[in-house]
This record gives sequence, C-alpha cells and structure tokens, in this order.
Amino acid sequence: MMRFRKTDGGGAEMKKRTGLLLACTLLAALLLSGCSGQKRAEYRADVQSGVSYLQSLETIDPDTVTQKLRQMRLEKLQAERAAREQALLDDIDTVWQEFSDAVILGDSRAVGFSYYSFLDASRVLASSGERIDAIDGHIEDLKKLDPAYIFLCYGINDLGWYCSAQDYADTLLEKIRLLRRELPEAVIVVSSILPAYEPAVSREKLWLQIPDYTAAVQAMCEENGVLFADNTQLSEDYADLWQPDGIHVRPEFYPYWAANLILAGLDGPAEAEDATNETENEITVDNGKFKAVFPKQGSVLMKTPYGDVTLKAVKELRSKDGDVEIRKSIPYIGEINTVEIEDCGNLKTTVKVTGEHKK
Repeated sequence: MMRFRKTDGGGAEMKKRTGLLLACTLLAALLLSGCSGQKRAEYRADVQSGVSYLQSLETIDPDTVTQKLRQMRLEKLQAERAAREQALLDDIDTVWQEFSDAVILGDSRAVGFSYYSFLDASRVLASSGERIDAIDGHIEDLKKLDPAYIFLCYGINDLGWYCSAQDYADTLLEKIRLLRRELPEAVIVVSSILPAYEPAVSREKLWLQIPDYTAAVQAMCEENGVLFADNTQLSEDYADLWQPDGIHVRPEFYPYWAANLILAGLDGPAEAEDATNETENEITVDNGKFKAVFPKQGSVLMKTPYGDVTLKAVKELRSKDGDVEIRKSIPYIGEINTVEIEDCGNLKTTVKVTGEHKK
C-alpha cells in the first residue's frame, strides 16, 4: 500500500493556501449574494411595474387606444414629411430621386417631365391633348411598371368636355377607383390643375373655370380618401416660370411641381372612404381599395372576391395529463350590428365589426 509522506513545511503551506482559498470563496459568495439580492429587488420592481401597467390597461377604452395609435402614426408621418421637405428645400434637384418608383399620367404639361429629361419616358405616360378618359388605356403598362406612386396630372383638356366641374370630379373618382382595384398597393396622388395666365385667358374663357374644377376635385379627394396636391400657392409663387403662351411651364418649374407632388404623397395613406351600404340582410363595404359583404346573420362572417371568411370554434377534450383526446370543430352563427373601416392603406385595411356570435 502506498503512503504519502508528511512534511511539516508542506502542511503549513497547504493550510495557508486553504485558508486563503476559503477567504476568497467566502468574499466571492458575499459579493454574489449582494448582486443577486440587488437583481432580485430590481426584478421584483420590474414585475410590479409591469403588473401595474397591465392593470391600468384594463381601465382604458379601446377607442381611446385606437385614437392614440392614430395620433402617433400621424405625428410620425408629419415628422417624416417635415424632414423630407427640409431636404428638398436645401437642394431642390434631389427631388428626382423620390420618383425612382413613380409614374406620372397626364397631358402636355405632364409630358414636360420626360421632354426636359427629368424622368425617363417610360415613367411618364402622358401625351398632348390627353384627358382622364385615357387612364383606362394605361392600366396594362402600369401593371408592368408596378409603381409605388401614381401621380395624375390632368385637366387642361378636360375643361369644357364635361357638363360641369362636379361631373369631371365624379368621372375622375371612377378612374381612381379603377386604379385602386387594378393596383391596390400604389399610392395615388391627384395634382390640382395648374392655372393659365395671359395671353391664354383673354383668348379662351374656359381657363377661367380652373378654380371651380380645382375646388370640385379637392372636395372629391377629401370625401373619398384620395391624396391631393394643391398647386395654387406654388403657381402664384412661380408665375414667372410660365411659357409665353400662358399655358405651359418652363423647365425651371418642374422641380418645384415635382416636390409638391411627392410631399402630397407623404401625407398618405389617406383616411378610408366611408362607403358602406346597409340593407336588411347585409352590410356592403366598397371604398375602391377594399370590398366585402358582411351578412348580418349566418356562419359566414365576410364575403370577399377572394373567398368567404367563416368563424369556427375548436372544442378539445383533454386527459388529466394534458393530451388531446378529442378535437371537434363547432360552427358559430354570427349576428353583426355594425361594420366600419377604421384605416385603409396600400397594404392592408382595418375593419371594425361589432356584434355577437352564438353557438
């Protein structure tokens, strides 16, 4: 049997080392204990804060939360718009960077965006003499381009073509709804009709109708959630940039016009159009971007062009150890009272449905 030989010096040294090790271990334990206690206290404080926050949410009205979220979204959009506007004011020529995923539709005034080489011709679907009834013919090209923004710059050839300014605005709304159906993700911006100056006004009194057309189009846009670029002040500020004919504008005007268009696009997406129609048996919603039918009673919650949406409950019977033994789908019968579009963007629509569901 092997034995370890004792040495007094080694034993004494071992005792010293052992004592030092125990002292270090004890000190470390005390430090860790203090840190752990501090962390536990902080954790308890965080938990209590979270519990208090959750309890406070129980007393908050859902409509209040919705309003706050809308306000936050609006403030964010306003801040972004202010920053972009300041950047454009600092260097107006940078505006063309904003049109990399945009298409302009319009008449001879809009042609200038490509004629003066500000934008590629493929991004300007416009021609001399063109009216809003030409929008239908641009749909296929728009689908191929799939732009994020569509700017409508019409009006000078539509004057006198319609019975009234309101008739023009109503027809323009039909075209906008067509664009929304065919290109639901695009942001659509309507440009107000640029004014005409002398000598054009003296030669043709139709130009005097522009303010009426502008007012009708602006009202239509506000009522139907369409973004509107008002060029009235811009045209007054840069009236010296009109061509000698008093109708068309010089190249120097286009960057300012473009900036006004893109800033109007930053105001979106617009608020949802209130387009609900209620009958005895159903509620129909159609605002150009979103269309659905909500039966007031039955197992179908919503009928859309893509199919029906139904609600079902899944009933599970579990064993004591938690395993699912039987799963049964139970249809629910709905009783809908109201349907309201709360927000309508380019990628999604938020719809608030109130009512009951009974087994």
